[in-house]
Amino acid sequence: MSRQVLESVTIPKCEGRAVEVRAGQVLRIIAIDGAQVADSTFVALDNPREGYHAGQTVALNMLAGTGTMRRITTLWSRPPYERPMLTVIDDSVGVHFAWNGGRCSPGVYLIRDGVSEHRTCQGNLEEAVQPWGVDPDLIPDIFNVFMFTDVENEDTLVFHPSPATKGDYIDLRAEIDVLAAVSACPSETSASNHGEPKRLGLEVWVNN
Repeated sequence: MSRQVLESVTIPKCEGRAVEVRAGQVLRIIAIDGAQVADSTFVALDNPREGYHAGQTVALNMLAGTGTMRRITTLWSRPPYERPMLTVIDDSVGVHFAWNGGRCSPGVYLIRDGVSEHRTCQGNLEEAVQPWGVDPDLIPDIFNVFMFTDVENEDTLVFHPSPATKGDYIDLRAEIDVLAAVSACPSETSASNHGEPKRLGLEVWVNN
């Protein structure tokens, strides 16, 4: 069985892009230049109020025995919708920041780095979904693909270098029609992107 690529998008470093993924199609997120975090989120294509929920996703995966804090199988929408949105069918890395749902934002850069002007994943995602008329306040939780994060002593968030290497990817099969938005995280101040933001690749594909 071969893959038929329906759409291919290159996300420039420090920017975001969005693609439609219909039920049964597969979204591939690719670390085309090496270690790079992909801040990814999803809304139902016919109702942007139905968005991905990180906490519910991790809880339901752990209850079902299908996931951990770093690796999940089914991505769920928030209650009261609570539907499977996507299913991970292939994952060459297996380490992601799944449980938190956050993304870099003006507040993150100000508190962590003392910086008031910086591109952010929140801003990148707002720009990415704008052509579909999705309001900024409807951008849901984030699945931080290829991100390796720990909590030490219950009070310290530690960002480790992403374990992704050039060509690594994750495949997510859509269970409903979704709008997928992905930001090539612009952070050069944490270890996540090895100090150098890079491009990402997106492919929407089906099996022939």
